[in-house]
Amino acid sequence: TSTALPDPAVAGRLAWVQLDTAGVDHLAAHPIWTGTSIPVTTIGGVSARWTAEYVLMMILAASHRLPRMLELQRGRTWPDFADRWANFVPAPVEGTTCAVIGFGRIGQAVGSLCAALGMNIIGIRRRAAVPVAGSAPAAAWSGRPWGAAAGPDGPAGGGRITVRGPEGLRDALAAADYVVVV
Repeated sequence: TSTALPDPAVAGRLAWVQLDTAGVDHLAAHPIWTGTSIPVTTIGGVSARWTAEYVLMMILAASHRLPRMLELQRGRTWPDFADRWANFVPAPVEGTTCAVIGFGRIGQAVGSLCAALGMNIIGIRRRAAVPVAGSAPAAAWSGRPWGAAAGPDGPAGGGRITVRGPEGLRDALAAADYVVVV
């Protein structure tokens, strides 16, 4: 998107920019961002749930050994019973840890779905205490188990969500069974 944005000096009547992305990092050095007060809006929130569902699908595919099954299917082979048992029993995701690097709208949606399955989430944000608009303050989530029922306190499941700043990245990566970069 940043390559399609006009120079504000050339587009003197420009009153608003709508991006087709959820973030604005790619505009950090663009004159519209740095040198004007032109409003810039994003599609943040529109794709958060879909993206989170895709991430959860991929985590479940990995834990259920789907890539190996598809490989065998393409090769038109199937292991005997003992090999099937050894290679295809799903690894439970409950109790595993998922580091979500980028805990904004999309990262929080990922954390919410994963926590619903009992996964522990370590969310990494630039500023851990700053909430995302329309959500509970991230600091209020830290270490909190998500309740037994969906609602304002979070989805069903027993996963814990911990939110850290950049200083927690190394520890999050060391503890993670799964890493999601948003």
